[in-house]
Amino acid sequence: NLIKKINRILISGKILSLTIGTTERISLNPRLLNINGSTAYLFDTHNNLMVVGLFYMQILKGFIKPVYVLSLVILFEIYTIVNTVFIQSIFEYPSLVGSIGSLLIFMMAVIYFIKVMVEAKITNLIKEPLIWINTGFLIYYTGNFFYHILYNIGIMTSREVALIAGKFFSINNL
Repeated sequence: NLIKKINRILISGKILSLTIGTTERISLNPRLLNINGSTAYLFDTHNNLMVVGLFYMQILKGFIKPVYVLSLVILFEIYTIVNTVFIQSIFEYPSLVGSIGSLLIFMMAVIYFIKVMVEAKITNLIKEPLIWINTGFLIYYTGNFFYHILYNIGIMTSREVALIAGKFFSINNL
């Protein structure tokens, strides 16, 4: 049973890597699909939350019901569509979608840490791979959340703030 669980987690990790790689490739050369970089990022955010949601459905099973994580993902996907059609254009940078998606992944990462602390089954946290993966998600998506917030504020106030936000995002992605 543990092997099956680990295999499902690895499969969702491979899918996430594939979707990120594909989106990065498209955003480097958006003319491949005749789209702009903002549209590619919208698909990236959309795919990342779906795959990360599947990942957290696996590792949070037994602590919270998978239907709750699935409901969050479905509601986010509906919001993404509504945002694209009514709030922000598909040709604008999806900062609202990115902010909410990053916040949801941040919450799932925190819930996993709560699960680890409540269950207290792991004797050595440093040797547990899921702790490191979860920490990476926590750091990356927290940084992305602040970037999206700074981007929203930066565009409205000045070009300098937008450039600072872009530098922050670049440092976070290293």
